[in-house]
Amino acid sequence: MAPVEAGLVLGASPIRRDGEGHNRHFLYRIEAATALYKAGKVKYLIVSGDRRDDFYEEPAAMRDALIAAGVPADRIYRDAAGFHTRDSLARAHLLFGQRDAVVISQRFHAERAVFIARAHGLAYTGFAAWDIIPVPAFAPLRAKPSRALSRASTHGRPSRRRKEKRFRSAPKSCERAMRNARYFENSAGMDV
Repeated sequence: MAPVEAGLVLGASPIRRDGEGHNRHFLYRIEAATALYKAGKVKYLIVSGDRRDDFYEEPAAMRDALIAAGVPADRIYRDAAGFHTRDSLARAHLLFGQRDAVVISQRFHAERAVFIARAHGLAYTGFAAWDIIPVPAFAPLRAKPSRALSRASTHGRPSRRRKEKRFRSAPKSCERAMRNARYFENSAGMDV
């Protein structure tokens, strides 16, 4: 993996939804971001997530966890308006000037983010943090909404008056594009 200016860590709550313990998606994203920074693959980290109110702020929690893991505070930038994946990507480009960042999240999330970014002309790559092994019966249920969101984010809503699409056309098959992709790295067993 070639070094880039910034890594974009996509948001996750530090606490599980049931309030019982730590969210492993969050922990694994922090571990992956820390590994990339310490290996010199990224110079800065942008932590992007939701800030619903004063008591819930994903970027602050991610920043604190990265500092605890040894990343210097002056190398971490917070984006508290990353309510959706698309928002995080757009803000990393428009506010932080990143055209070729590394998206850090679990594979299912990072693939979708890279797909959306590339459909909008950004040269983003992905780095997959360790994932939580889902119960096999429910795995397809998680993948289908992700694919639908990717398509909706890249194509936009077609206008009834015009036949043209609001956004640049993306590949017809998200799965085929991801299978053939050479711009994705996996943290599982990889020496960064």
